Amino acid sequence: MRAPALDAAGLSETHLPDLRGLRIGVFEPWFRDADADVVRACEAAVDALCARGAVRVAVTLPGLDLARAAHVVTIVGEMRASQLAHLRADPTRYGADARLSLALAGHLRATDYALAARHRVEVHARFVDALRGADVIATPAVACTAPPIPDAALANGLSDVALTDRIMRFAAVSNLTGLPALTCPVGEGAGGLPVGLQLIGRAWDEARLLALACCVEADAKRGVPAVFRRLLAAP
Repeated sequence: MRAPALDAAGLSETHLPDLRGLRIGVFEPWFRDADADVVRACEAAVDALCARGAVRVAVTLPGLDLARAAHVVTIVGEMRASQLAHLRADPTRYGADARLSLALAGHLRATDYALAARHRVEVHARFVDALRGADVIATPAVACTAPPIPDAALANGLSDVALTDRIMRFAAVSNLTGLPALTCPVGEGAGGLPVGLQLIGRAWDEARLLALACCVEADAKRGVPAVFRRLLAAP
């Protein structure tokens, strides 16, 4: 299928779209599966969209744990397949954390990948069904603010499965299903670190996501991080 033309003409923070009646889907257990400061900032962003005329609606998304498992099997399996020749030639070219991930992927079987592909179709169908009752689905972008990098990681790499799950908890489904999604800044969490809101839309509905992001960014309060380097000259 050929993608339709994207019409985002005129979108800016000074020419915001009319959101009256637009339905923002929220699956509460998923939305709240994040640190409290992240949830608060994302709730405020959804409330601001509703103040502009959007409507918050409840959606149900069963099987999200299955989606994460299918995503891991798919991505690490394809990662190992793409790197296998280089890995065999000289594994020392990879960092310790990458070598660990590639080694774990080596224990996957063809049946694991085939089952993940079947689950991928099932998860996609569930999201398509949820998006019949909502125009977009909102979640936090990441379940936590950026954690410190341990000093030992510079020399030895870092493999933290629990942390990776918190970082990928919301992004994995768009990677898996192929549905369009974007994240936009919505404020700050603990320690002044940035928090983002993710919006997931229907296939080929990128223009709607971009329009919503303009509204989110117009309402969000964003400060300058404690550590900041200006890469572009001030206008």
